[in-house]
Amino acid sequence: MEESPDTVWAAMFKDEFIKKSPPDYLQNLSKDPHLNDKSITFFTSISQIENDGKWIAKLVDSVNEQVKQENKKIEEENKKEMGAEAEDEAIIKQMRDALKKII
Repeated sequence: MEESPDTVWAAMFKDEFIKKSPPDYLQNLSKDPHLNDKSITFFTSISQIENDGKWIAKLVDSVNEQVKQENKKIEEENKKEMGAEAEDEAIIKQMRDALKKII
């Protein structure tokens, strides 16, 4: 990983791990991956290391995509709010201008 994951990402990873784990995988808690500073530690066998590594990499990609989509959604909501505020300010300015003409 490029940097330490924040708590939201870590929670999303854990949720995704539980949702997508094969049933027998969850029964062995020692296989539960641990998020360290900038790495993920997991236990596996020599015969499964490639498969488990790819599976965990897919989980990371899936969580990253979820975060990307959530950030995009939040950004769009913020733009809408900022647009509404700008529109309100324009209306207020028009009202002030109209009042100045009356007075």
